[in-house]
Amino acid sequence: MLWMVDVSIVLIFLFVCVFLVTGIAQIFFRTPFVRTQAAVARAMVELAELKGKETVVDIGAGDAAILLAAERSCPKIRARGYEIGLGIWMMGKLRTLLTRSNVKLLWRDGLKASVRDADVVFLYLGSNMMKECAAKFDQELKKGTRVVSNTFRFHDRKPSAQEIVSTWTGKKKIYLYKW
Repeated sequence: MLWMVDVSIVLIFLFVCVFLVTGIAQIFFRTPFVRTQAAVARAMVELAELKGKETVVDIGAGDAAILLAAERSCPKIRARGYEIGLGIWMMGKLRTLLTRSNVKLLWRDGLKASVRDADVVFLYLGSNMMKECAAKFDQELKKGTRVVSNTFRFHDRKPSAQEIVSTWTGKKKIYLYKW
């Protein structure tokens, strides 16, 4: 029985180490993890106007909050997210497992993954990454794909719509673009 305590302590230590390393690594990957608040996730999903059997992609999916909100709103979607931070990906994977979700959360750089099949793309990335996303989307997205961004804009494009969402931390802007 004593060995179980030792194993538990080692597992907790490893888990904490993964989160610490992930936090430090996020600084070097250009975008720190900031969780999307539930009200903002719901507003982003509403702005996307999901229609049914669409493919929804989240680049920098974090803990899968937006994808889970999208799936709750429209259960027939095919939801896929990319997260580069190992600890954050683990947290999101655990959330998807505990909620018995069909969200596919992948541990990899979303900027290197194809989004050609996407009908809707969700983003909550820093302004430094929006230019990279725009270039990627110009090459890969089909005409009419909807892109919903939390807080950050594409500076060379005019949004089709925007909303202000009130949260407990203040007001957040979300933007809808049609590619």
